[in-house]
Amino acid sequence: MKLITANHLKTGRVIYYQANPAGWTKDPEAATAFHDEVAEAQLDALERAPGDALGPYLIPLSNKGLGGQKWRRESLRHRGPSAGTTLRLHEEPR
Repeated sequence: MKLITANHLKTGRVIYYQANPAGWTKDPEAATAFHDEVAEAQLDALERAPGDALGPYLIPLSNKGLGGQKWRRESLRHRGPSAGTTLRLHEEPR
């Protein structure tokens, strides 16, 4: 089983494909899980279709759903940029 993910063209946010209703969602739990053969065909169709999704690709699911090494990376991707986001509240600006 696989999910299809991409980035939203205008905002850069991580999005996931859901078949019913057809479209994209920010919630990975709402995304449609496809069997491998169907996932490949759906991905091919989405890559050729105009829309708001940039760079769609497949994410494999484990027997337990979301998890595993691939999902650690996807979890970081879903949360957004992490470089330079730490604020030092008690330091004066230079």
